[in-house]
Amino acid sequence: MIRGVNVDLALAMVRDLMDANGLTDWTLVLDRAKRRAGSASVNRKQISLSRAHVELYSSDQVRTLALHEIAHALAGPGHGHDAHWRRICLAIGGDGKTRIDPSWPAPEALWQGSCPNGHQMSRHRRARGRTSCGICSPNFTGKYLITWRNVRTGEVIT
Repeated sequence: MIRGVNVDLALAMVRDLMDANGLTDWTLVLDRAKRRAGSASVNRKQISLSRAHVELYSSDQVRTLALHEIAHALAGPGHGHDAHWRRICLAIGGDGKTRIDPSWPAPEALWQGSCPNGHQMSRHRRARGRTSCGICSPNFTGKYLITWRNVRTGEVIT
């Protein structure tokens, strides 16, 4: 696995960016998210970054992610990825994009699934019950039951 930046150095860089943009009273935390890279909570005055993503990203990617979340903090509640948020993001040096680039690395899902017709899918959490392939049929059908395999332990569930 290719590793990204040193997490402690990345956090120091993000903290510096937050302070430089007036977010000195905001906290910075790492979380266990796998499907999103970061979030900003105006109510908690907190920017949260996914450890799994930060560990894979380059320092430039972490910087871009941080500026994206800082822009959310500066825009305030109710703006999402609107024009106001985008103006702020560009003004502080961000790229103004609403999503991370699909070419950026992403954490590998723990569970890999396949249906009888060979369609592949993945999930970060264990399936709670039997699942069928949504590509083969929009409704649950035992004929298209997905077999899930845990890539770490080899455990198989159907």
